[in-house]
Amino acid sequence: MFSINYLIIYKEHFSTPKEETAFDSALSVICQQRIQLFPHTWLLTSSSFDSSDDLYFAIQQFDSVESRYLLVIEIKANYFGYLPQHQWQHINQALAN
Repeated sequence: MFSINYLIIYKEHFSTPKEETAFDSALSVICQQRIQLFPHTWLLTSSSFDSSDDLYFAIQQFDSVESRYLLVIEIKANYFGYLPQHQWQHINQALAN
């Protein structure tokens, strides 16, 4: 199976640092690579999921707040923006695979 890149965005803040750490740990379990681009925004690379829906439901299983807003987007080759150089390096490396 090949790797797919996803952008994950949470709307709400985590209630406690422990909750945020638990969520980050969950992301590390369900994906091969991840980088936090902004608060509540991650770029993930995974070969374990066939679609954004599959990844969404996997993330929801780790979240203790069912009503928290979550957006999962598959990233293809067309992207543009202004980010620190190290983040672009990670993005370009992930999308090259």
